[in-house]
Amino acid sequence: MKNFILVTFLFSCLLADSVGAMTIKEAALGEHRGEINIARNVHRHPIETLTFFGIERNMTVLEIWPGSRGWYTEILAPFLKESGTYYAANYDGSTGLSYFEKGAKKFKTKIDSSPKIYSNVILKTLMPPTKTAPAPAESVDLVLTFRNIHNWVNNGIEEEILASAYKMLKKDGVLGLVAHRTKNSELGPESAQSGYLTEEQVISLVEN
Repeated sequence: MKNFILVTFLFSCLLADSVGAMTIKEAALGEHRGEINIARNVHRHPIETLTFFGIERNMTVLEIWPGSRGWYTEILAPFLKESGTYYAANYDGSTGLSYFEKGAKKFKTKIDSSPKIYSNVILKTLMPPTKTAPAPAESVDLVLTFRNIHNWVNNGIEEEILASAYKMLKKDGVLGLVAHRTKNSELGPESAQSGYLTEEQVISLVEN
């Protein structure tokens, strides 16, 4: 019986260690994710999106504003755990908005609750105007952000956040940005209030 317990314990340890060796597909479909989040894969296409952005497991990756739920964090953290570096640069409550404060606390609770998955996550804050340098200059291979730029426009901080991303990226680094797109080219920046921007607006903001 003692030998059986020992073998079981060692097998459990091996399972825990194997978390860091997940492929993107394994991370996207892993048991550490809830059924609701996995069900969203068919709409958000995380495997195809991250592959398109050129992610590699040995990269230094920084995600801007993973939010309260960390939908992509569930995929990025185990994929990068073994060989890469993953910064999660979230918002905070420094602007006085309770939404940001509550969301940041919820995200931290998520990270702290599952060390097997998230122990290597470097949790930082990116919240202009006071916190704009979550990673050293020219240290990041890939900066990612998903469905956030309309919030930056609504809060008047899009230029500062994008400038921070540019500063953190290596000279050959990549900014991978996903946004809600409106096809109505006549809409101006005020369309961000509905969660949508035109493709041309986003490109212009990033290039500037």
